[in-house]
Amino acid sequence: MKSVPPQKIVLLGTTANAAIHFRGPLIRALTTLGHSVYVFCYDYTPTTRATIEQLGGTPLNSPFKRIDFNPLTTLISALKFYTQLQSISPDIILSYFVTPVILGTLLAKIAGVPYRIALLEGLGYAFTHRPDKKNIKNIFLKFMQVTLYRFILPLANRIILLNNDDLNELKNKYHFNLAKTIVLEGIGVPANFFQNSVAPLDPITFTFIGRLLYDKGIREFITAAQLISAENKGICFKVVGDIDPINPSSLSTRSIAELSLRDSIEFIGYTKDIISTIKNSSVVVLPSYREGFPRVLQEAMALGRAIITTDVPGCRQTILHTKEGFLVPPFSAIAIADCMRFFIRYPEKIIEMGENAALTAQKKYHEYDMTPKWVQALLK
Repeated sequence: MKSVPPQKIVLLGTTANAAIHFRGPLIRALTTLGHSVYVFCYDYTPTTRATIEQLGGTPLNSPFKRIDFNPLTTLISALKFYTQLQSISPDIILSYFVTPVILGTLLAKIAGVPYRIALLEGLGYAFTHRPDKKNIKNIFLKFMQVTLYRFILPLANRIILLNNDDLNELKNKYHFNLAKTIVLEGIGVPANFFQNSVAPLDPITFTFIGRLLYDKGIREFITAAQLISAENKGICFKVVGDIDPINPSSLSTRSIAELSLRDSIEFIGYTKDIISTIKNSSVVVLPSYREGFPRVLQEAMALGRAIITTDVPGCRQTILHTKEGFLVPPFSAIAIADCMRFFIRYPEKIIEMGENAALTAQKKYHEYDMTPKWVQALLK
């Protein structure tokens, strides 16, 4: 990579945990190269602020929440961020997630930030296909997001996507001009995930890891678990994650309380120890309706776990069907249950597919290899 003079770089996202988990290696790499990195998040705590500082970044409070439909507060937030940009006078801004991409890119253009990058880690809620395809709310949100993207994305000097399905949909279905787009398949998994970890088979444990959203396929996972539990009493099912009240697709606290009463499924809740969670799993299941390039599957593969996931954008790119796990149709608890039955009948395949997954992760998803690609995409 050619040498680049020190730059002032703004990262505009949403939560501090997301910045640390997904942007941490990038922040460290950029600051190591001598660049100044300003990380905007709206929910800093003393702990997360200190973590960003340890990575070399400067934590700053973002005025933008994830979703805000109040035009007055949105205007006030926009004016605050515009003032912050003028004060910093950055050379580059990287905006990620829907609201930061739309507002951050627009305000950076107005503020005269020379290089503006929009990262679409997935097309998101509005673009996700669901069983209730004619839901008026979803149709309206999709119309609004497409309209805003059509206006905003041309203001970006570069657009980063995580899978080619998203690129093809924006280009062929919505006729966006995406000549300045690059696709980076994956974010990068830290080195401590690459361990010689053998999947436990006694008992066989199927684990869902992710936010408890209908769009993540939690409903299908629970139904599949109930089907299998009726046939096999010695199989374990775990759900690891928490609700996301801001997301329209989130389960409610009441729903979780009701589901937790079911004997066949153990609800773990949120955990920071994702490595132990995966190590205690035989197979990781993510029946999502759409993703960018799911980090949890990359992490599970790095730890040598077979995968059950859906044949949808973002998920289908992570594994090779029947070699590292199975791709199933979306919305199908029956298809998930069939894959679970296969692994129960042939437990040796859990080990074999997990080993194949680990080899693929080592070749494609290691942070050591991925981070330089992200740095190059940001600075080139």
